[in-house]
Amino acid sequence: MILAACAIGFCVVIWCSISFMFRTWGHVTTDGLIFQLSMPKQGAGNKIIAKYLQQAVAPGVAVAVAVIGFCLEARRKGAHVFLPLLGITALAVVISVIAVRKAYLEVGAQEYFDYIDKKKGTKPTTFVPDHYVDPKEVKITFPEKKRNLVYIYLESMEVSAADRQHGGAFQDNYISELVQLAEKYEDFSGNDDKIHGAVSYSGTTWTAGAMFAETAGLPLQVAWKNRKVMKERFFSDVTALGDILEKEGYHQTLLIGSDITFGGRRLYFSQHGHYEIRDYRHAAENALIPEGYEVWWGYEDAKLFPIAKDYLLKAAEKNEPFNLTLLTTDTHFPNGYHCEHCRNDFDYGYGNVFACSSRMVAEFVEWILKQPFADNTTIVISGDHPTMDMDFVSRLPKGYERTVYTAYINAAARTEDPERPRAYSTFDDFPTTLAALGVSIEGNRLGLGANLFSSVDTLTEEFGREKMEKLLIKRSEFITKLGES
Repeated sequence: MILAACAIGFCVVIWCSISFMFRTWGHVTTDGLIFQLSMPKQGAGNKIIAKYLQQAVAPGVAVAVAVIGFCLEARRKGAHVFLPLLGITALAVVISVIAVRKAYLEVGAQEYFDYIDKKKGTKPTTFVPDHYVDPKEVKITFPEKKRNLVYIYLESMEVSAADRQHGGAFQDNYISELVQLAEKYEDFSGNDDKIHGAVSYSGTTWTAGAMFAETAGLPLQVAWKNRKVMKERFFSDVTALGDILEKEGYHQTLLIGSDITFGGRRLYFSQHGHYEIRDYRHAAENALIPEGYEVWWGYEDAKLFPIAKDYLLKAAEKNEPFNLTLLTTDTHFPNGYHCEHCRNDFDYGYGNVFACSSRMVAEFVEWILKQPFADNTTIVISGDHPTMDMDFVSRLPKGYERTVYTAYINAAARTEDPERPRAYSTFDDFPTTLAALGVSIEGNRLGLGANLFSSVDTLTEEFGREKMEKLLIKRSEFITKLGES
């Protein structure tokens, strides 16, 4: 009886877990799942964990207890429960198997394992090695006076949060300040009256994958056999933005309001550029936030930007170029974090969080541009990936092509063809960021990216968005081998 009840409860947990996964994150890929299973879970948002326990684990426990209670009551009345219990158990197992099978197909696991199963006769794609430009094999020349870099990753910030007039998907413009920055500076929209953003392809649609794509020009594909290696080494043979800047004498810092250990981010930025890590744990240990303070994923963006300002003032006093990289958190799903500075200008709560983030980022940029070090500082603002908030996604028009917000501010480069609207991806941020620092790149390509200030076609322009997605969702032995290094 107890064994059967536990089995039924476990099946309910499986079914609810799968439902929770798709309801919360929408389209999940096998790469993303394998990567997250490979990485430390420390730093995961308490709200997400609590929501999972409530929506997936609790129902399973409740059903198991209910089954035990039903059986005990039936026995007390002298009724036989073996056959009904056997039938219910069998039904629960069948339903859970169907759910697992559906999830297996939905995340592309069948295709994933077909490409690593030699008996299937399918060959991994050669697209990545055919088009990858290794920075180690390219001449990269920095200006005599190196420029500072402030790189701002905006959590889940996509162009769709703007109004339709500016290329968004809504009647209201939730990110009006960010739109103004894109229009005033450079988003590579050319003569288009709508702002442009970067496509987030397979392998780049979660934070660690997005950061890897924007700084290394590659999708984050992790083979199951490499999952143990990934806990110790993060693509050691790949040359990323941090590696290049470190070689040029940059002092690099990663500032984030959550625990950066989550999702392998500490490993990546520590090993590629030896960034000084200033995350939630650092803030707590150094009294940058009140003792015991913890909200959302750690501390909110309203505290992040003042800390960043203080850092920049001190960094500017040193006789070395710096790279301050920030990651915001307030616009993370589900529904974002409504801080004390958020207003209720819109009926849509998540929209108000986007609007608050837009104002804070714009104020931070304005502050930087007024500082003495501004003339020698380039600012890059980029969404990390499209939001995973499924309520937000359900509000988008059918067929709307989502891109992440992008703006290059105070760049030491000008577009060769300023009238040309560009189609680009987060891979292109890698060489474009260097070019924005006044760096000369032989051939204007790095990784899978093209320098958007140049006239060189991006892979998205060459192959089209749909074909690129199909090519990149396939397994790459090239990336698998890089992951073994």
